[in-house]
Amino acid sequence: MTIPAGFAHKLARLGVARVRLAYLWHEDETRYEVQALDGQGRAVPLDHDLRREVEEAVEHADLPGQSAYLWDLGTGLIAPFGEVTYLAGDSLNGTYAVRFEGNEELVLEVAAATAPSQAQVQAWVAHPDPSVRRAAALNPAIPDEWLLPLHGDLVFEVMSSMGSRRGHAAFEAEQQQAQNPRTLPRTLDALSRSSWTSVRLAVARNPSTPGAALRELARAPQWPFPLAVLNNPACPPEVREPLLDALGGVEGPETRRAIAQAQDAPWALLSRWLADPDPYLRARIARHAATPAQALAVLAADPDEDVQMAVRERMEEKEEPYNPAWPLAEQWRVAHSPHQRNALWALGHAPNLHPDVLAFLLNQPQQAYVVVHRPEVTDDDLLRLIETGPIATYRLSERGGLSAEVLRRLAQRPEEDLRASVPSLAKPTGLPEDVTAALVADPSEQVRAQAALHLPPGPAQAQRLADDPAAWVAETLLRNPALPPAVARTVLRRLGHGVLNPYLHTKDPIPAPLLGVYSEFATGETLLALAQNPQTPSSPLVEQVRALGGAAIETLIADPHTPPEVLARLVVSPHDGALLRHPHFTGAMLRDLIMQRLKRFSFWNSLWGEDGLVMHVLDSPHMTLDLWEKLVTPRHLRPETRAQVAARPDLPPLIAARLAEDPVGAVVAALRQNPAVPPAVLNRLDAP
Repeated sequence: MTIPAGFAHKLARLGVARVRLAYLWHEDETRYEVQALDGQGRAVPLDHDLRREVEEAVEHADLPGQSAYLWDLGTGLIAPFGEVTYLAGDSLNGTYAVRFEGNEELVLEVAAATAPSQAQVQAWVAHPDPSVRRAAALNPAIPDEWLLPLHGDLVFEVMSSMGSRRGHAAFEAEQQQAQNPRTLPRTLDALSRSSWTSVRLAVARNPSTPGAALRELARAPQWPFPLAVLNNPACPPEVREPLLDALGGVEGPETRRAIAQAQDAPWALLSRWLADPDPYLRARIARHAATPAQALAVLAADPDEDVQMAVRERMEEKEEPYNPAWPLAEQWRVAHSPHQRNALWALGHAPNLHPDVLAFLLNQPQQAYVVVHRPEVTDDDLLRLIETGPIATYRLSERGGLSAEVLRRLAQRPEEDLRASVPSLAKPTGLPEDVTAALVADPSEQVRAQAALHLPPGPAQAQRLADDPAAWVAETLLRNPALPPAVARTVLRRLGHGVLNPYLHTKDPIPAPLLGVYSEFATGETLLALAQNPQTPSSPLVEQVRALGGAAIETLIADPHTPPEVLARLVVSPHDGALLRHPHFTGAMLRDLIMQRLKRFSFWNSLWGEDGLVMHVLDSPHMTLDLWEKLVTPRHLRPETRAQVAARPDLPPLIAARLAEDPVGAVVAALRQNPAVPPAVLNRLDAP
């Protein structure tokens, strides 16, 4: 568990003393949480690139698992600290929270201990903070036999940290005994005092456990024990109600949520929290299999979105079939079943939808989305729905056009996504001039970008978008087929021809006049795509490329007599490696090639066959130190490529010094093995 010392020095120069970090797999991607702190525990802001470097350091630090950690820059220690919990849902579709809570100094002390006493270790093993116990489990200086109780820890991260240590087989054997209902009661009574917590919990769940042992286990401070005894059929009757009262009265919201997440939590307990002020607790109750339909009906009216989503998920599991002929009784049944989403969707498209049922659905904000596309729905209906809350704008696009009043009201809503939907919704009918002006000047970049993409702007409005302070808004304007050609030239002069894309700016719906403007600026693959489009107006270069067909770029590069002015228009294609070796290739072309590719992140997202392009670029006699500086950064090159760069014999000292502060150990290791690296840089690699 190490992060290169040079990267730690880089952060320390910014005043960072410690970093709290967490990473987890959530919704099919790795998510990170990073908090940089100074010596007094105050937050130190990190820019986007530096935060991404910290994330890259975490990704390559060989941490024992996805969790929360504390990195002390002074000692280089990385210790488990805090936890990642799901407030609602799960890793596929949920809301998570990272909690960095606990005694940082104690956790670091445990992680750094080289010769602790057995008494110290016993205190750490019994500590209530899982981060302390996990730090002890991960410390190789602590003998296995002193950590034996942690094999049975109730916290998965602690238990899994013990995987390589001796003693697991003995724990497994005792655990199996404790789980077996045929185990003799006297044996279970003895196991109820086991040093392994999960063994004692298995005893609490075993129906063969004697009542006296169950009474004693119910007094354990961890909530799983009284819950296990409560669910045990052998639980003494006089103990049940006090256990329900004790569990129902726990104060910590995290503990209540954990209990509600437990599969064996009974409805007699969950029902006590049905009106709890904690929405995440109510959401877990809604998702729990023990929650009956009557309670779900109550929770369906809950104002919290997470609770509503949980109810929908439960109800969708129980969705009933519907009669597609839609007799009136069936229409009313489904209309009153807001969580029968498939049936509601079909009802909204039913050709025989009764007017009374339509009127009912329009008065139910959560169900109105299934009918807003219907021609019977009036502007007054839509305006009322817009006033009552967010409206399903994706369904409005099915109407074939909206009135100016409806569009104006949507454009006035405070919700950014509603205002951003107006430009695309206005396509069939157009927008009043004042609404267009408001969208072009909207404070939201997202709204302005949608205006740039979809609205047919007048010259003044198009120029305003071309001058937008957010460059990506101006770039979006180039995809608008109604863009005046003169304004398109303004955008390309401002942003550079590298913003043109071979897939977005070379075919329908871009009209011929714009294609002609783009062909004046385009290079490489984009120029080739434009030349292959018969709608692109003729020019000498377009005709030359068009005549050579799909192999035009490689044909021109292969010809040693191709003049520099033509070569300059071939930059950025799969043939850039060959272009670099052309006798007429110049430093200006190299600069253009690098800057265009950096803008597209194509050195990072390299195509097959282009993996060696960075090395070919660096081999060019036209490389200058400022181009080295622009190219060789964690933002633009993958760690594997940076490691190759670090091993180059022509590595400039300035770039070597930069790589000495790289967040990935493999890059620093390659630098350490490079005899061309100045001794002063090598000394920095090991500096305290």
